[in-house]
Amino acid sequence: MKLVFGLIFLLIIAVLVGLGVGRDPGYLLIAYHNTTIEAPLWLGIVAVLLAYLIFYIVLEILHAGFQLKSLVTAYGLRRKQRAARARTNQGLIELAEGHWSEAERLLTRGAAYADTPLLNYLSAAKAAQEQGADKRRDRYLSLAHQVTSKADVAVGLTQAQLQLNHGQFEQSLATLQHLRKMAPKHPFVLKLLKRIYLQLKDWEKLQYLLPDLKRHKIANKVELQDLETKIFQQRLLQYETQGKVEQCVVLWENAPKEYHYTPAFVKSYVDVLLKHQKHDVAEIVLRAAIKKHWDETLIEQYGLVHGPVPAKQLAFAEQSLKEHQNHPTLLLTLGRLSVNNQLWGKAERYFASSLAIDKRPETYAELGRLLERLDQKEQSAECFRKGLMLKTAPSGSGMQETGWQESDS
Repeated sequence: MKLVFGLIFLLIIAVLVGLGVGRDPGYLLIAYHNTTIEAPLWLGIVAVLLAYLIFYIVLEILHAGFQLKSLVTAYGLRRKQRAARARTNQGLIELAEGHWSEAERLLTRGAAYADTPLLNYLSAAKAAQEQGADKRRDRYLSLAHQVTSKADVAVGLTQAQLQLNHGQFEQSLATLQHLRKMAPKHPFVLKLLKRIYLQLKDWEKLQYLLPDLKRHKIANKVELQDLETKIFQQRLLQYETQGKVEQCVVLWENAPKEYHYTPAFVKSYVDVLLKHQKHDVAEIVLRAAIKKHWDETLIEQYGLVHGPVPAKQLAFAEQSLKEHQNHPTLLLTLGRLSVNNQLWGKAERYFASSLAIDKRPETYAELGRLLERLDQKEQSAECFRKGLMLKTAPSGSGMQETGWQESDS
């Protein structure tokens, strides 16, 4: 288009010049030092126009040359990108199929011109990890960080996960702690921290992490409750194993209030108390928990407690008969508490009632001990025999019963 306008402009100029030359041809004089050139004016104008035309043509040729070079460069770049894309795709296939060495080679070769070099280096790091090449893995992770400045968390998470899978727990923990400073609410960071604290059995750190796990819903409610129970039980066990019973008491007192009424927590704590003969404390803890929430496990445990006032303890347990009169565990507990109160006949009746509903080895054992105390040796031996048979009999097998008469004591 520019060339057309240029030619029209030249044609107009030529016509005007032709008309001018026809009236007055004029002349052009060029002098340089001792040299002079004289020519008709129209010839000078034509020479200038020709010079302009030649200059314009030269510029167009140079421009076309530069464009050609750019086209060649762009074509070469596209070829490299296509090759990188093909290597990356094949590398990911090799990675999925477990061909670690080939996957690493293809992914690293394709990284320079790949559309997503971050993916190449992270995948290459995994391939190196699978070959046990920790140094190469870390180098690829460093390159991944360099090619994408805003991917610190993604790179860090990959590094922490690879370290964790490789058994490098301390290194993985250090990486995760650094990531948590950068992204304290990131769910996957919290999930990996939970996993590594479980691996390291660091129950104290896990307990500090628990509120964040709940707040960000890292697991479902049941899983978090199970984890919470495990943490509390393990911390109690640690203190109990170390002989730090007072630390167990402190742990209990500092625990959230709901712990004091949750059967699993209460049972774990009472187990420690009973093991160290702190029956008075155990009775108070169990009484409060049972009042809040009647639970079979806690009721059974209550029968094993020798509180400071046995009569008061028996009276408290008997309050549950109104709602749970045919509960075998409650009847077993009432029998035990009656024994503590030296109410032999009452104890025997409670044990017999429990066995009439559900025959259990522990109930037969309690009744056997009671009958032995009452000098009813044959009936006592029969109870011990039945309890032993129940304990050793395969599940679902029948057992021939022989009767015994309740004592008149």
